[in-house]
Amino acid sequence: MKDTQKRFLGAVLAASSVAGIVAPSVTAMATVVDDESKATAEDLKAVIAEYTTKLEANPIFANYHRVQYAAERLAQYDKVASQEALVNIGGYADKVFTEEVKTIVDKMDGFASSKSMATYDELVTKDIKAMENKENAEYLMGRLDVWGKAIVFEVDPNYVVATDAIIKVADLRKAGKLDEAQKQVDVAKKAIKEIKTYAVNGAYLEASLKVEIDAIENEIAKQDLHVTSVVAKNGREIEVKFNKAVSKDSAEKVENYEFASANSDAKTIDADEAELQDDNKTVKLTLKDNLTLNNKTNAKYLVKVHDVVTDNDKNMDDFSEIIALFDNVKPEVTGLEYTDSDTVRINFSEPINAADGAAASSAVKVKLNGATVSVKSSAFKLDDDKMYLELSKSAANLEKDKTYSIEIDGLTDYAANSLTKFTGDITFKKDDVDPEVEKIETLSPTDFKVTFSEKIKLQRATEKDEEKNVLSKGFSVKVDGKDAENIEIKDNEKLKDADDKTFTVKIKDANFKEGNHTVTIYGFTDLSDNKGESVTEEVNFEKSHPVLENTTPEYKTMSIKDKDGKIVSHKFAVYTFDRDVEVSNKDVTVKHVDSDGVTKEDPATLHDSKELSSLESYEIAVDINNLEEAKYNFDLEKVNVVDVYGQDVEKINLQFTKSANGSKAEVAGFVKNNQEGTDQSKKNKVVVKFNEDLTTSALDASKYTVDGIQAFEKAELKGDKKTLELTLKDGVIKTSGQKVLAVTGVNGVKDFNDNVIKGTKIEFVENERPVIDKAEVISYNTVKLTMSEVVNDFKGKPLEVKINGNKVKEDVTVTGKGTDTLVIKLHSADELRNSSDKVTIDVLEADTTNSIADKEGNNAEKTTINAEVNFDSLLADAIKKVEAYEDGTGTLDDAQKAVDDLKDGSADKINLQARIDAKKGEAAEAEKTKAKEELNAAIITATDAMNDVSVTEGVVAGNTIVGSKATLDTAIKVAKAAVDDKDSTTKDLTEAKTTLKTAVDTFKAAKVVAITGLNDITITGTASDESNTIGLADVTKTVVTSSKTEFATVELSGKNVKVTGVAAGTSTITVEVKDANGHVIEVGSFVVTVS
Repeated sequence: MKDTQKRFLGAVLAASSVAGIVAPSVTAMATVVDDESKATAEDLKAVIAEYTTKLEANPIFANYHRVQYAAERLAQYDKVASQEALVNIGGYADKVFTEEVKTIVDKMDGFASSKSMATYDELVTKDIKAMENKENAEYLMGRLDVWGKAIVFEVDPNYVVATDAIIKVADLRKAGKLDEAQKQVDVAKKAIKEIKTYAVNGAYLEASLKVEIDAIENEIAKQDLHVTSVVAKNGREIEVKFNKAVSKDSAEKVENYEFASANSDAKTIDADEAELQDDNKTVKLTLKDNLTLNNKTNAKYLVKVHDVVTDNDKNMDDFSEIIALFDNVKPEVTGLEYTDSDTVRINFSEPINAADGAAASSAVKVKLNGATVSVKSSAFKLDDDKMYLELSKSAANLEKDKTYSIEIDGLTDYAANSLTKFTGDITFKKDDVDPEVEKIETLSPTDFKVTFSEKIKLQRATEKDEEKNVLSKGFSVKVDGKDAENIEIKDNEKLKDADDKTFTVKIKDANFKEGNHTVTIYGFTDLSDNKGESVTEEVNFEKSHPVLENTTPEYKTMSIKDKDGKIVSHKFAVYTFDRDVEVSNKDVTVKHVDSDGVTKEDPATLHDSKELSSLESYEIAVDINNLEEAKYNFDLEKVNVVDVYGQDVEKINLQFTKSANGSKAEVAGFVKNNQEGTDQSKKNKVVVKFNEDLTTSALDASKYTVDGIQAFEKAELKGDKKTLELTLKDGVIKTSGQKVLAVTGVNGVKDFNDNVIKGTKIEFVENERPVIDKAEVISYNTVKLTMSEVVNDFKGKPLEVKINGNKVKEDVTVTGKGTDTLVIKLHSADELRNSSDKVTIDVLEADTTNSIADKEGNNAEKTTINAEVNFDSLLADAIKKVEAYEDGTGTLDDAQKAVDDLKDGSADKINLQARIDAKKGEAAEAEKTKAKEELNAAIITATDAMNDVSVTEGVVAGNTIVGSKATLDTAIKVAKAAVDDKDSTTKDLTEAKTTLKTAVDTFKAAKVVAITGLNDITITGTASDESNTIGLADVTKTVVTSSKTEFATVELSGKNVKVTGVAAGTSTITVEVKDANGHVIEVGSFVVTVS
């Protein structure tokens, strides 16, 4: 590999062309002989002798660990010699395990378990090289290399593919082939997603790739603007890609794109609309309905693109090239979704060539129990982009809670490709939830806003009022207990959060005054005629200032007229309010500090949606186009902005940054999905929080992945523009735990690919529903269900059993909760009569009283499964499981259950039971042998602890309490007696080991403790002092003595140490606390000076 490549990817990727790089295991870090797998006891003892001598002369980790490792290997041949070697080096542990050694070893151990190549790279290139002790560094580096031969590269060949793909990106970039390099980036991204260790190493490799992507972008920034590709996405849409960001105004002019037929297979096409995508480099061209592509693969066009400019008005190189443009891919139905209780949406993979819903309806058949249901064409509605077709239940006169089959066949796309035939089921659930008033909010001294929990039924008054969106009926209002007649209700007031659940009410009574009033909302129903309860609230009608929803702006490029009336593109900092606003005074002064530390002022102008059509009515924008790059602040004064009610904004200081790209939002927080409960609509919800407001481009669920998988089906803003709720696809998270969340390609958002947010690990909860993998009738009264996973919650009666199509008469008994096997026992009245009986199991819809759920709370889906009849195989199954138990591949529990199912008293059952009993006896003896070995090992550990030369019994603080060794010795003798007793059971031996371990722990903890808080004192004459206190509950075991009683005497006074002067001089007062055996357990002293 070239040196330049090494600098690009670091040491970890430098090995992509060799055998591989892996992590070391700390417990297997030293190669002590040439072929350690064949090392004899003599080989290992020679290593121990050599490096013990070196350790004595040079106490470092490298020498210590070679002895330790060899001794641990020697234990399989000679336990006594192994133990002696370990005891001999025990005193060096504190010296050799320096802080830098412990840090490196911990990191290597972490690498062994995580396989993180980022960690490996840090170890090789930085951590080990920086060690002060170079012998230790050389040793650890050698071990990292010796044991680095199988964990990542050999186990995961895709890792090599990924690293080579990244290197190819670098090679193409360096060769100046930037367009090819950009395409190779996509190849590399895909290769990274396919490595086995993606959860650990994906972010590391993607960060390495990001270095190249940024380098490519920097190189492209130096290039002239040009087209990199023109491709057909479908018969109606063509995608044009540029090498860098382009201005929205120039990119969305359809006249800048020309298509001329280059052969007879190419039909005439023409663009009707151009839309710049979120990456600001891709333009989607929508063709006119009657001038679209066909499906002929040889259809070629002379494509011209011109007059498109960059976002800083740099012209492009005109594009002119003959390109094949066609669509020969069949459209498909990608799924069904319910937008509300009355509407089901049929989604297509691409636009469908139909004029409207009525035209598309001819291809749709709806059936109930196999019979075709007549549905009016008016019940169907095709969306403007032809990407979905909606069916209204009420318009189609379909019934709630009935399952209809739907068949779609006969539609085509715009290139005349026939839709793949689709069949599916639809069920409209009954809406029995009453609407509610969620909140009433003041807008002005005469206006307020009402928000309902769902859509409510409306009625317009007159055609004139229809134009004004004024309602004559929908809900009624009382003010101060009286019906408010002189009011105006609107449902499309230009409010930031306006929708068909939000309404504004204006009180037009001239006598109405500011202040507190009671407001009652009543007389409303939802679209399903559920009536809502009236709500009365006290509302303070007062002036309400427009409030900024965020003080961090969004940056946009928009068209504006210059002073000469010419349309130009300018950059703006855009601020969002909680309501409609307009600019009343457009002049502001912006300030920034230059590189010399001098504060400079510049004039700037404010604009609203009346001037800038790209702005929302609740946004204002500061023109920052002609400002130099810097961080700015300015005061938004009361005179600058007012709302639709003439209410001014309160003064606030705002900031923005003028830079090449503006600021980008970043991922700032995460809330995992909660799968508990039976309400499926509340499950699969993941919340991602950002530090800045998001744009509508954030609502593309495909921009978010989990461990490289497009795991989400929906993205919605919740509460504010910084909080995004992502809905997981059902079953996409296979295991709970930490996952890598990736956010890529969202306009205005910094790409994110990690499993940590601000130090907090990203956790996902498994959302795969349990299913019945297999149902078997295993006896005339027993059905076994093999589940896809362990069932942790079995509530109520979620299963129905049918025999020959008829529901069983009596309740069944179901066992197996906590396992992946459920066993259904039939009542004697419902037992099968013969093996030809057909048994079906219905899993019912989960509700609050009946459900089957896994440990995460995922409920089993409603389904029906036919059971296989399998009771002729009972004996064969029992024999198989007994044999498995005998050879160690099966469990006692499985074997016993299988034998229990056999006929009582049969020779087969008696014989198999005898075999189980014999095996149980063998297993018990093996357990006893193991318990004895473990107790012997515990005795060795205890003996070593007792004989440790560093342990000294005494009465000085830090000494081991006198008598502790004798106590431990007694415990050791008791344990040895248990080993020697041939009648000791496995339980006896296990309990003896536990008791001995406790004795060792007690011995190690039995230290004489220094009493703190005793202070030296001074006494005059024969005075007394009790300032020193012994904080013990039982002071009768405390002994106090004076070293010089001729100068001072001492006694206990309760918990106080009472010292009395005798004559001038100095004495040391000693305090000893003793246990019940008279052994000192705490000790302390202080000096008394008598004057």
